[in-house]
Amino acid sequence: MPAQTLVAGALARLGRAALTFARSIAVRLGLKPEAVRSRALAAGLLTVGTALSVSLLAALGPALAPHTVEAHPMEIAVAAPDLSSEIGAVSRLGTYTPKHYEISSSDTIFSLFAKLGIHDDQAPTTYSLSSV
Repeated sequence: MPAQTLVAGALARLGRAALTFARSIAVRLGLKPEAVRSRALAAGLLTVGTALSVSLLAALGPALAPHTVEAHPMEIAVAAPDLSSEIGAVSRLGTYTPKHYEISSSDTIFSLFAKLGIHDDQAPTTYSLSSV
């Protein structure tokens, strides 16, 4: 049986016992039944609320307690690889100048290739659905 069910059952029994106890005291004092119900209900709710608060604090208390965290900084030496041969190979390629092209949603693959300077004379420029 889960812990929540056990706690709920214990609280229900505690509430019933508090109501019965409050009613018995009220009857002994000679109060009217209407007053007995409302006062007993108030006493029972107060008892159940207190019991619920105490049980929640008991269950969650260790998790809510402040705790300290110790930090241990670490330093790891990492050897940088020798990239001189790769840098030399790239520098022999020449300078690179980035180019920016504006495209729109209506551009086709052929218009994009044309903007990039790619021209393939052997590629077909039109397709028909009947030939597919």
